Amino acid sequence: MFPYDEEDSLVDKCLNNTNNKEIITPKGYSETTTYVTTTTTSTNSSGKIYNAELNNNKKTQLWTIARSNYSSILMNIVMNYMSPNDVQIIPIMMLAMLFINTFKEIMLINGKFNNLNDSIDGEVDEYDLILMKLVYLLSCLINLIIGIWKLNSMGLIPNKQSDWLPFESKLLSKEKFI
Repeated sequence: MFPYDEEDSLVDKCLNNTNNKEIITPKGYSETTTYVTTTTTSTNSSGKIYNAELNNNKKTQLWTIARSNYSSILMNIVMNYMSPNDVQIIPIMMLAMLFINTFKEIMLINGKFNNLNDSIDGEVDEYDLILMKLVYLLSCLINLIIGIWKLNSMGLIPNKQSDWLPFESKLLSKEKFI
């Protein structure tokens, strides 16, 4: 619309206009500008560049994977609480999928963490990696406990004496009736 020279002159005219009120700065704004550029880089024995920022990013992503399964715990609790306690196809299929997916996740723990550990530059302590795997395993075990609780509430786990009656010995009486 405007040629380049006219635009600059229009902007200068608006900025240099003394009739405009002074712009009030928002709370928390500081006129002094400070730049923080402290990234420590060094080399390790293998000659690779060791960057603290890369390590922090890698740890953050690994912790995200370790905590990712916790979001499904509340969902599984609510779904299993709301589903009926009768032996029907829907609750049985929900429990089957809960157990199958949880066992798959347990079997693939090393694969998930090692793939991400190898694909991103940076180093993570072995202690931290084991701790992350244990946190992930704990979330899987909580999902298994939810499934076992639902099986018990449906009456599919034999935990009462009446469930084991065929294996009980018969009581013999001293007198026989004719």
